[in-house]
Amino acid sequence: MALVVFTGGARSGKSGAAQDLARRRALDGSAVVALVFGLVEGDPEMADRVARHQADRPAEFGVVEVRESRSALEAFGDDSLLLLDCLGTLVGMVMAEEWPSESQGHDLGGAGNELPAGYAETVEARVGEIVRALSERMGTPSW
Repeated sequence: MALVVFTGGARSGKSGAAQDLARRRALDGSAVVALVFGLVEGDPEMADRVARHQADRPAEFGVVEVRESRSALEAFGDDSLLLLDCLGTLVGMVMAEEWPSESQGHDLGGAGNELPAGYAETVEARVGEIVRALSERMGTPSW
């Protein structure tokens, strides 16, 4: 089991470095599956970034565009090498999923707005579940 996290600023080469590492680790025969958590509707800048990442991703990678976080990891066996692109987008997806339906239409972070009761804790718990599931995956790292 191994969990590798790449951090850095926007356009700093994190995705390329992660893809290179995944490709090297996949030499043991494991399939590389890139999990892309995307919320691009109505966000042209994010749509452009996703398109660039799609074009740059190696053809041999399986790609799963995740539109719902709850079942994202259920479809993959422990022998798949998963590349999560990107944790920040995953957090944004969970935030949108956990936002109470009765609060729809209310701007998050506007003057005088407060988070719904328990919202931050719920988001933290959901993201924690996913990260824990990723870090508990079995597999043999090929350093």
